[in-house]
Parts: sequence; C-alpha cells; structure tokens
Amino acid sequence: MKTVLFVDDDPIVVAVYRKWLERNGLNVQVAKDGLIALKYLADHTPDIVVLDLMMPNVNGVEVLKFMRADRRLRHVPVVVFSNAFMTELAQEAMAAGANKTLPKAGCTPSLLIQCVQDMLAGAVGVSDTSILMLDQETKTTVPYPPRTKSPEPPQTQAPPQPAKTGASEQATLEQIRGELINNALSQLAEIRENCAGYLAAHTTPAGVVWLKNLYQCLHFTGARASMVGFHRLAQLLTAFEALVFELIANPAQATHSTLHTIRRAMECVIVLFSQIDAGMAEPIRKARVLIVDDDPVSNRMIIGALRRARLDADSITDPRKALEQVQSARYDLIMIDIIMPGMSGFELCERIRQLPGYADTPVIFITVNEKFMNWLETVLSGGNEIIGKPVQPLELALKATTLLIQHQLAQTRPKKLN
Repeated sequence: MKTVLFVDDDPIVVAVYRKWLERNGLNVQVAKDGLIALKYLADHTPDIVVLDLMMPNVNGVEVLKFMRADRRLRHVPVVVFSNAFMTELAQEAMAAGANKTLPKAGCTPSLLIQCVQDMLAGAVGVSDTSILMLDQETKTTVPYPPRTKSPEPPQTQAPPQPAKTGASEQATLEQIRGELINNALSQLAEIRENCAGYLAAHTTPAGVVWLKNLYQCLHFTGARASMVGFHRLAQLLTAFEALVFELIANPAQATHSTLHTIRRAMECVIVLFSQIDAGMAEPIRKARVLIVDDDPVSNRMIIGALRRARLDADSITDPRKALEQVQSARYDLIMIDIIMPGMSGFELCERIRQLPGYADTPVIFITVNEKFMNWLETVLSGGNEIIGKPVQPLELALKATTLLIQHQLAQTRPKKLN
C-alpha cells in the first residue's frame, strides 16, 4: 500500500482529504505542522507528500528544501497547497523542488486524489513543474502545459483507477457547509476579536500574538469556505490571510494604509457572514482595472500587485488621456494618484463620475504613505478609497478584492422605492 504524508495544520481539511485518500487505497500519515513533518521524514520515506505551504513553526518551503537535500527523499513527489494570492511563495516552492502546486481555493477531494494517483502511477515526472491554477470565470482548476515530458509508467504497474468520489463526497461537503453556516456567528466573533486586538496593539509584542490568532481564524475558515464553494467569502478570507501572513513575518511593515485596509476588509467580512447562505456560491466577476499615475514605475508595481487578485489592468500616465480611455473601454475599478501634473486626482475622479456607467464605480486614490492620514477623511467622505505608496502588493490585492465584493453586493441589493 502506498503511503501519503499529508502535512496541514487544519484538522477539517486533513479529515476530509484523509478519508478520501484512504478510501482510494492509500495509507495516510498526518503531520499538523512542518516541524512534525521533518521529524517523520527523518525516519520514513513516504511515496508522496501533500504539503500546505502556509504553516506555523516550519513552513512548507523549508520542508521541501529538507527533502530535496536528502538523497533518500530527493525524488519523492510533492504536491503543495498554495494561497492563490501568495504567488511568490508558490514560485519559491516550485524552485525548491515541488512537482505540483494546487490552489487551496477550488481544490476538491476528487481533484487531489486524481493528482496523487497520476503522480504515483508515474504520469507526472519529478522534473515536471506544471502548475494547476484556478480559472476565475469558470471557477475550475486548469493545468498549464508541463515544461518537460513525463516518463512512461512502469509496464508492471496497473494504470491508475478513477478516484472514488461522487455522492459521498458531496454529502461530506454538505455537512461541512452546514457546520460553517451554523457556526457562522461564533467564527465571526473570533475573527472580529482577534482583528480588533491586533489593530489596538499593532505596535506592541501583543499585536503579533493577536495577528497569529487572526491568521489561524482566517486560514481555517477560508479553507472551509473554499471547500464548500462559498467563493466570495473564500476569496476575501484568502486575500486577508495572505496579508496577515506577511505581516506576521514583517510586523513593522504595517502602515496607516495597511491598518485602514484591514479595517475595511473586516467590515466586508462582517457583511458576508451576515448573509452567509445567500449568494455565496457566486464568484467575484472578472474585473478590469485602470491605473492613472504619472509615475510609470509605480504603475508597473501596481499592475503586478493586481495580478495576485487575478485582475487585468491598464495604466496611463496622463489624466487627460485617462478620460478618453474610460469612454472607449469599460473599467470596474479605477486607481488614481492624487497629485498629478495638469489635473488632480480629485478633478479626474469628479469628471469620470459624470460619465455614463461610472457614477458608482469603485475608485482607489493613491498617495505617499507620509500624506495618507492627511487625505483619508477627504477621500472617504466622497465615498472612495485610498491606499499608500509604495504600494504593498498583498495590501492592494486585499483592498481590490474587498471593493469589488462590496460593489457586487451593492448591485445585487434590492433598490428601495421612494
């Protein structure tokens, strides 16, 4: 019997995937963090490892590096779970020797089992670095072509059998869905408590403790939301989790802008939890972003940050040309630098608002961090948002995700009659 080492700190995720892996004839050993995984690997050689990248103590990349440095473990195939917003961590994992990355949001037991079976059968080679990503329109997981040709499976080995899933898998997911709905108030209360604790103590050592607790709440709840198809909630919590994970590693990175973004995201989380069983299966619609900033370097950085949220973006350095651009193409989110030559960001926003279809389009103003608090009240009073620069990619990914969800909810909310 083939052995799978499953490394993940979420007990629900472990329980669900373990059940189906064992049902498909595999022996499953579980490590709840990277340190336990290293201890197991020191004495055992599993046939395949399924590894979450974002874990306490020792993360998945460190486990990978340990394996690839050990002659005994060097060729053991590794499938890693990644946060779709943590693209750099996923790339680091591939560079360290991972064979596949599966985005946790959108992964199902049947998909994971099929991936494991294919790799055990030799259908995917150790040098294969293809990545399974989530298609944002269909919400299905699709593979990129592999970079190298996979080796043929041994002639003596039987071809892989289809994964045994189906009705029983759906029943389990329905059970998790019911538990998520029934426990929504307590889960939300825990997230709110830890978020408020961090915001109040972010400059102290206690702030890091609150931050770690917040990360665990977002990590576990986001995984459950992803598993049962609550796409809006899952996408927001996943983006939130990624920013918090980065802040744990670099607490001093938190600025006034970062803290404001966290507050706004928390407000959106509260709204989603208040209607958790209504429309949660609908994903964020594919959106297009326009960036207007006279600094081309800043524009390139912002475009890269928006890619983490799977958002397409165009950039323009001249605000006058931006007015022409929004009339020739439709944008769902607009980012505008406040101080630009020829026309201020506020004037540009006002003129865009007068154009058909742009009266309530989300707008994020951009300003240097040193001026953030000076502009905050003015921007918010106009119903817009603001972010400091240099822009932190994960902060922008969370802010953009938050605004697009809020806008989508506002569009679907019944209008009041006069």
